[in-house]
Amino acid sequence: GGGVSGQAGAIRHGIARALLQASEEYRIPLKRAGFLTRDPRMKERK
Repeated sequence: GGGVSGQAGAIRHGIARALLQASEEYRIPLKRAGFLTRDPRMKERK
């Protein structure tokens, strides 16, 4: 959703991707922590 938790998750995902662009050595630890997996859930229309 668009709540605080969802926004925090999006920021976390963005930071993880930026770290990955800076250096590939972050890939395995970030992947293990689950930071590179996007949450595919979407808000349903009303």
